[in-house]
Amino acid sequence: MKATYGFRATITARPGRGDELIDLLLSATADGLGANQNCVVYLVGRSASNRDVVYVTEGWTTREAHPVCG
Repeated sequence: MKATYGFRATITARPGRGDELIDLLLSATADGLGANQNCVVYLVGRSASNRDVVYVTEGWTTREAHPVCG
């Protein structure tokens, strides 16, 4: 499967709440993204220098398949 639409975001959690934000974002894989065949990649990472800065990268088969855009 090929990703033709991508989405990338940098999110800064409230001070000291980066772990909670990561947990929330990863729960999306159990509730829908993981089961969505149009989601080719879903990566959640964090800054090495600031644990409250979180990065999300998504790859979708099409722009219309993305839940926010479609």
